[in-house]
Amino acid sequence: MDVSLALSRVGEVAHVRRLRALGVDERSVYGAMESGHIRRVRPGWYASALADVDQCRAVLSGARIGCVSALNRLGIWSGRDRALHLHYEPSAIVRQPPSRLDAGPQAVAHPFATRRARPRLTDSHLSTVRHWTRERLPEGAFDWIVSAQMAAAEALVCQDEETGEAIIDSLLHEKLMPRRALDGFLQSIPVRHRPAIDAHTGIPQSGVESIFLRRAQRAGFEVTPQYRHPLGGAYDGIINGCVLYEIDGFEFHSSAETFFDDRDRSLRSQAIGLPVIRPSARHVLDDWPMVLTAIERAVADAEALIRLRGRLRAG
Repeated sequence: MDVSLALSRVGEVAHVRRLRALGVDERSVYGAMESGHIRRVRPGWYASALADVDQCRAVLSGARIGCVSALNRLGIWSGRDRALHLHYEPSAIVRQPPSRLDAGPQAVAHPFATRRARPRLTDSHLSTVRHWTRERLPEGAFDWIVSAQMAAAEALVCQDEETGEAIIDSLLHEKLMPRRALDGFLQSIPVRHRPAIDAHTGIPQSGVESIFLRRAQRAGFEVTPQYRHPLGGAYDGIINGCVLYEIDGFEFHSSAETFFDDRDRSLRSQAIGLPVIRPSARHVLDDWPMVLTAIERAVADAEALIRLRGRLRAG
């Protein structure tokens, strides 16, 4: 196999052992190096020109990318932590990478990434976070990054509760973990770090939707995620059966098509007599008190209107 093709299949960085397993011989490796198509990151490790700085930093540190840094490259909710999280096997030797690295400008996705993956580079000004444990699923890992199960296990211990809940929702929704495997997976997580599981687990389609759902539930509202009205179509959810909601993140709501779809849903909600609130992802994450106030007002008004209509019909 061509060495550049082999590297593209494993995320642009690999140890020579993996390249051999893919059918790349040493002559091809040396030829690709001489022609400038690949470079040696450290003895036994090779990368294409697309390999990014965090990948190289992980390899040069004697580690793999792990925890929320790996989840981001998988297309799984990873919260707002922008530090580089590295996974070390128990027998690993910590190495100090150079402060400046020559690498590609775009973050490389995990080879098993979902369609939602928008990988980003970490903030080099933040301290690296180290995780010491053995990889849970070696067949799902690559030389430079851990498996989805390992990344999730590290993140549940490392991050806060609502981030953990959103991670589980995202893992299930994106089918990187089957629901039947969830109980066994959670049994391996320390009890104090296990997220709450309920009938809605795995239903929200984004991390911010998951956070919105849990916060609204904890505020005392009855929330049904991914609500479909027979006439109005699909919405992110409905609150107390009378107020629809849509969470708008710029990443997935900035095209001409999604612009129309969003307005179409708003128009349909008015046509079927159900108000809709549309907070942005930033509102949910950074200004929850305002979002909660909007929910309380919208629900109170909708329920008052329902009661009024009921009295008018009765009269």
